[in-house]
Amino acid sequence: MFLRFRNLSSATLAASLLLYCTEAQGGLITTQTFTRDGDSGILSTKTYTHAIDLNGQNGDYTINGVLFHAGANGDQTSTLNYNLQNTPSNIGSVTDNGHANNIAGDIHKLTNDFFYDGSSTEHLILTGLQPDTHYVLTLYNIAWDGVGGRIGDISDSQGGTFPAFDENYAGAGNGNLLIDTYVTDATGPGSTSFTLNLGPYGGDSFHQYGFTNEVGVPEPASITIPCFGALTLLARRRRAIAV
Repeated sequence: MFLRFRNLSSATLAASLLLYCTEAQGGLITTQTFTRDGDSGILSTKTYTHAIDLNGQNGDYTINGVLFHAGANGDQTSTLNYNLQNTPSNIGSVTDNGHANNIAGDIHKLTNDFFYDGSSTEHLILTGLQPDTHYVLTLYNIAWDGVGGRIGDISDSQGGTFPAFDENYAGAGNGNLLIDTYVTDATGPGSTSFTLNLGPYGGDSFHQYGFTNEVGVPEPASITIPCFGALTLLARRRRAIAV
């Protein structure tokens, strides 16, 4: 990430840097498209706390050398360390229901079945996490139908938001990744768990195909140190101006 601050007063620059340092610790929700195993971001060199094929009709299997477990609906905290709430319905095969699945490779199996709900906000709760640790949660999705047809608000327990996310934005049968980068709390109730809220989606719903949660880099300290250094340099600049 590159910061650009031009022609700002010292006070404005200090406020901007402080805001950046604060936001860098919270949840950051982004999206990008994918087409196959090779651009899914799944790598055996990463460390995963979770790798789940929701409503998995193929049992456990690997994608790029990473073992995915077939995951059920509801509270799985005693076995797979997650709780998927408000998704009582399921589709066992996207293609058998007359919809496209253009994803190639082993990940085609993950994106061909899902859980969903037509009204309530869905919640994906991860447990068994480490306090004060950087993670990356990725949901693997495909578009069920046309662009603009599946829009809802996304938020998380770290304060991250993605208003009006369209799960269909890549076009029917095409894939997208919903990625949430976050840092668990050092202490307290959020230190070993994390919640992603999907919806409300009105008459439509968010389709839950599967997800991974990886131990991310950089660690929180590498975010704090540059911020501290930037604010220190700013303080030196202000002293120099005063002289």
